[in-house]
Amino acid sequence: MVKRKNRDGSSGPVFYSLSKNNPLRKLNKNDRRTLFKAVIFLFILLLSWITFGKNSILDYLEVKKELTATIDRKETLENENKKLRQQIAKIQDDPEYLEKIARRRYYMTRKNEVLFKFD
Repeated sequence: MVKRKNRDGSSGPVFYSLSKNNPLRKLNKNDRRTLFKAVIFLFILLLSWITFGKNSILDYLEVKKELTATIDRKETLENENKKLRQQIAKIQDDPEYLEKIARRRYYMTRKNEVLFKFD
């Protein structure tokens, strides 16, 4: 608390209450009640604007969820790309693996081989 001279000349901590010099004290009971209701109404209005308005908390949570899904998708695609690069390197470096892929996927045969296909 900041110590400074109060209006009455004392140097104690400053508290704002319904003291003699407080402007709220001059209001009658009905006016204070109306002021209280207005403050509550503005608080509720502000709270609803933060919750449901443009760029609200709900929008933030939705965007955060989309970001998480996008990051997960990115990681999945990076892993898939890594596997494909490894497979490309293996195909380029290993002729036996290339032959195996050609036989399995494209039904290629060696010279003088007969292919039997069963369904």
